[in-house]
Amino acid sequence: MSIQLRKKAAIASLEDKYHLENSISKNHKNKLELYNLLDELGVEYIKSEGNFIAIKTNVNNRNLFQNLMKDGVIIRPIDLYEMPEFIRVTIGTSEENRFFIEALKKYI
Repeated sequence: MSIQLRKKAAIASLEDKYHLENSISKNHKNKLELYNLLDELGVEYIKSEGNFIAIKTNVNNRNLFQNLMKDGVIIRPIDLYEMPEFIRVTIGTSEENRFFIEALKKYI
């Protein structure tokens, strides 16, 4: 797909108010669910206005990254932002969030 076509698609998606509002609503709902799942685990996190959450793990995040990758979960260690105890995870669907939590439980 050309850059011009991507730009047109991006503009069209931003102009689609129903799609935009629906995406924001789903993200908010799934973010609250992920907060609840993390609360149940007793894991600290930083609430977010975006589509990701910073989660404090108290483990070696480079190892956690590798282990979760083997389980099919991609996270981002954020030690480059002087937050070596935190990972960044994108908010997913309910099913994806639960899959992430089950994988995370094995390593924290």
